[in-house]
Amino acid sequence: MGAVERDVLAARPARGDVAQLISVTGDIWYATRDNLFGKERVWLNLLLRHCGVSCDILHEDELAGTLASYRVLFANDAHLKRAALAPLTAWVRGGGVLVLGAGALTSDEFGEPLGLDAALGLSRGPLVLHKLPGRAEHEMLNLKPLGEHAGIPLLCATNAPLEQTLAVDKGRVVQTGFFPGISYIATSERPDKDEFSVLDFEAAHRDRMTALLGKIGVRPRVRVTPYNIEVNLLESEEADVLAVSNWSGRRSTVTIEVDQTPAYRAVEPVAGRLVGQGTAEQTLRLVLEVEAGDLVRLVR
Repeated sequence: MGAVERDVLAARPARGDVAQLISVTGDIWYATRDNLFGKERVWLNLLLRHCGVSCDILHEDELAGTLASYRVLFANDAHLKRAALAPLTAWVRGGGVLVLGAGALTSDEFGEPLGLDAALGLSRGPLVLHKLPGRAEHEMLNLKPLGEHAGIPLLCATNAPLEQTLAVDKGRVVQTGFFPGISYIATSERPDKDEFSVLDFEAAHRDRMTALLGKIGVRPRVRVTPYNIEVNLLESEEADVLAVSNWSGRRSTVTIEVDQTPAYRAVEPVAGRLVGQGTAEQTLRLVLEVEAGDLVRLVR
C-alpha cells in the first residue's frame, strides 16, 4: 500500500457500469425474516462482478436524482417507498433500462401494491414461494430445484413469465421470474475443502448474464480473465490505480482490459510481474502474474 498510498487517498472509484438498487424499505420489511430478495441482491452483485460488471449502489431516495446518471438499474427488492415510484417510472420512460428480479418492486412501505406494473404496462404473475433460501453455506446448498431455465436451476420461488422484455416509451423493462444470484451461489463448489475463501462457480449463469448484458448494451469498462479475479479502478489526477484481488486460490496469469484510458506514461505493478502491455483506441491491455493480488499504478 505504501507504493500507492498517495494516489489511493487522492482517488475516487471509477463510475460503475450499472446501478443496483438497495431498498432500505425492503430490508426493514424483512428485518426479522429470511430475506429472499436481499440475498438475491447480494449474490446477483457477485454474478455481475464475475461478468466484469461493476455496480454503483443507489438507495431508494437517490432514484429522484442520482439515477439520471445511469442507463441501467438492477432491482431485486420486493418493497419500495411509494415516493420513489414516480421518478423511477419517469426515468424508464426517458430511456432507462430497468432489470427486475423475481417479485421485485411489487409493494410499497406499508405492504400495499406499489403500482409499478400498471404504471409501465408490465404484465407478470404473482411470486409463488416454495422454500426460503436459508444460509449460503448450509441450507442453500441443499435446495431442491423447481425446474430449469437456460441451464440454470430454478430455486426458492418463481413468477411467470420467467423472462420478458418490454419497451416503455424510450426505455425498457427486462423482467426475470427466477433468482439467478441465489442459484449461482447454491450451485457453487469448494474445490479444496480446507480453503474457505475459494469457490468455483458454474459458467451457465455467467453465459446467460453476459448474453443479457449484451442485449441491453452493457459493455464493462474493465474486463478481466479469469472470471474470479476482481479488479477495481481508482482514478486520480496524477495516477490511476488498479486494485487486483485474486480469489482463485493460486498464482494466476491475469489479462485486464480497461476502456477510456489516457496515454499512461508508465505501468507500475507493486507486487506482481508485468508480462505484457499495449494500448489501442484508448483501451489499455495488461497481462500480469499475481499471487494473492496486486496494486498497479498507472502514471498519467
